[in-house]
Amino acid sequence: MQCREVRFKEHAVPWDAGLLPRLQRSALRLLAVHLRMALAEAGAAQHRLLLLAEAEAAEMEGAVDGAGSSAPGPASAGAVRRRDQARRALARLLDGSVSFAFRVHQLVGGFDPGCIRLLEALGPVWREASGRRG
Repeated sequence: MQCREVRFKEHAVPWDAGLLPRLQRSALRLLAVHLRMALAEAGAAQHRLLLLAEAEAAEMEGAVDGAGSSAPGPASAGAVRRRDQARRALARLLDGSVSFAFRVHQLVGGFDPGCIRLLEALGPVWREASGRRG
């Protein structure tokens, strides 16, 4: 690091040796905020998916009771489509969060304990949303 500072001074380039550590700490704080927001949104999205599934089940029950046929109608197809769209949107959000975490890890060279806890909490939710096992 000293060699780099000497070269910058030789060429009259202003340099702050504390800049990179501050940038790394800021990146970790930003990652922690992002992961907390992603986890909160994932919880809300999972709740919405549960409500959609319950509404679909109630609709199917009503269709069976009212029409005597158990074939899904266009309304239930719409509910299935909305549920799949919500699931895909959640998977994209969590994929982006994991990708962002990887990039921050590359920049910083590791995670602090808070980010590690958030990533451990995100892992099962991400695997469930994206259909991965493990």
